[in-house]
Amino acid sequence: MELNEIILKIKEVTGMEENEIMQRIREKQRELYGLVSPEGAAHILARELGIELDTCELVKLKYLKPNMTGVRVKSRITKIIEREFERDGVKKRVANVFLIDDTAEAKLVLWDSQVERYALNEGEVIEIVNAYTRKNIFGDVELRLGAFGEIKKLPDDPSLPYKGRVYIPERISKMEPGKRYKIRAAVVAVLRNNIFYAVCPECDTIIKNSTCPTHGEVVPVYTMIINAVIDDGYGNMRAAFFRENAEKLLGIETKEAMQNKELLEEAFENILGKEFIFAGKVRRNEMFRRNEFIVEEIESVDVLKEINKIGNRIYGGSVS
Repeated sequence: MELNEIILKIKEVTGMEENEIMQRIREKQRELYGLVSPEGAAHILARELGIELDTCELVKLKYLKPNMTGVRVKSRITKIIEREFERDGVKKRVANVFLIDDTAEAKLVLWDSQVERYALNEGEVIEIVNAYTRKNIFGDVELRLGAFGEIKKLPDDPSLPYKGRVYIPERISKMEPGKRYKIRAAVVAVLRNNIFYAVCPECDTIIKNSTCPTHGEVVPVYTMIINAVIDDGYGNMRAAFFRENAEKLLGIETKEAMQNKELLEEAFENILGKEFIFAGKVRRNEMFRRNEFIVEEIESVDVLKEINKIGNRIYGGSVS
């Protein structure tokens, strides 16, 4: 529900004046150190007053847009990627939960206690209630759980697809925007300017001047974004590597790269001409009128494995 709708509901049930309701919403925000939006504080106030807000209608993943609140979706989990890291001596945990329904795919991001609380598994059908959306650095819309968000595990629903992201093997010269591909290509150039970005330690949003639009003034942490040119022998394309994929490409962590410039330069030199298997999505950059490859998965080329493939095709055997 929108803020004005929640205020109207509280006013109808309690008879409170709008000014008083707004004052109590602001007080609730201060109690929570500004970590919730006015809509979030209004939800909490309504709950404390014993007021049940109307349940939101289900939204199909296809129709998710940035900055939606009170979102309710039903979907199947196709993949979960968890990682642990340390920020200012504190261990953090994040899980990227990939979802699918009969219209599209989306990603839910869970942090720290949320990961343990719900203990989700691939293949499960879930209902997410009171989530909000934001646009991530890939330009895609992702789901987040706020203070009142909740995940419910549901019985299996055969109408929901089981398979998630499908990558099409293709040459770079034939790849089209909006589709996902898997390619084998070499890194032929690396753009070395502006590779470190400040992010909010709470929501992982890229920020400027240590100010997060959601959490206010914060002590930023840093992430790495690498832009490179990849070539498969039939064409080339600009490719973007974000966070863990940037670290995997270079073989060093962000903190280490920031502290040791010589090691970073060595990593840049080592990947030039090196082949990888890249999987990701092509998007159109309208500003520069070019297609770009957003890398979602990366793996090194296993030379022995490739030799065995050739041996199997030619001789029906393998190389040990």
